[in-house]
Amino acid sequence: MAEDLAQGRSLALAMPARPPDGWLDALRQALRDRASLEVERMSANGDAPLAQLASRFAGADAANLPALVVAPAFAGQCVAILDVPGEHWAAWCALLTQFEVATRGCSLFARPRLLVAGGAVALSSPPAPQPGLIAHRWNGAAAPLDLRLYAAILFEEAAGPPWQRQLAAAVSAELALWDPELCEFCRRLTLADLLDPLVPLQNWAAERCWSAEDPAMNEAAAWHLGCRHECDGQPREHAAWLALRGDQASLAQRVWSAQVGVLFPLLERHRQSLIGRWPRRLTVPYTTPSGQRIEDRRDLELAHIAAQWRGLTDMRREREFAVWLRDLRNCLAHGEPVAADVLQSPMWQERFGRPEQ
Repeated sequence: MAEDLAQGRSLALAMPARPPDGWLDALRQALRDRASLEVERMSANGDAPLAQLASRFAGADAANLPALVVAPAFAGQCVAILDVPGEHWAAWCALLTQFEVATRGCSLFARPRLLVAGGAVALSSPPAPQPGLIAHRWNGAAAPLDLRLYAAILFEEAAGPPWQRQLAAAVSAELALWDPELCEFCRRLTLADLLDPLVPLQNWAAERCWSAEDPAMNEAAAWHLGCRHECDGQPREHAAWLALRGDQASLAQRVWSAQVGVLFPLLERHRQSLIGRWPRRLTVPYTTPSGQRIEDRRDLELAHIAAQWRGLTDMRREREFAVWLRDLRNCLAHGEPVAADVLQSPMWQERFGRPEQ
């Protein structure tokens, strides 16, 4: 946006309902750095756009648009008209098109620029692009990697063992994707709620007055409210919007994705630890039920370890642990998230996440 304005173009900008704090100040600073331009802010008050601009910058001397664009007080100005209501967008959109034509003869130094920002209607009904007029959609700067880092900071001092903090942070980031406010909300949830987030997210959506039954909830309106967003170049849906629609499967997929990243490395470390701790209680060569022959003890999977210890009284406790680890791994390997009551089994909480060296 700053580059377009610095080059003398006017902008039609579609903004979300909850824009990030300080975005206008950041734009002002970028324009100062690029072109020594200042941004003057106005609010659409319901008057005709031309009359509103003329009243602010030229008074009675500007009876028409050509007169306004050469008015001394308007020359070189960069004016941001924010929060244009949907019912007034068409009038401002028409003015932008006429304004682009009227300013073509102005030098870059003397040319005024307009930034007109609206909501959903600005996304669904932008002005036609012209050499001096461009339509933008605010896509924000937060990406999944930003949210992972933010979640890691938020959960740094959370209660529980390190693996639970890591898992809670990973699930929160996977649910939030681009929304730091949702990440902050997740910080207040228990791990059990994070792993089954349907109801908490439905409550969060209700606080934002989202409704899956709203007939006006088209694609543009969903983007404006924050229900949908472009994330890493792909259209994604907000987790609370999924919850509001009862899309448990999509939420489970996000929880599973976070669990895989945290739990699979732990499961592998425990597998290696069991092999290293009990080399004499694990037989190789070993032929699996499917007929695979394993020559190297290090290639034994958790299922193989548990099978070899079946019926060994002195290895009963170790086998129970190996079976629990095996079941976690099998669940994740089949694309299913591990339920909180299984993952937080009191029997193994002191041991899980601390594989013996």
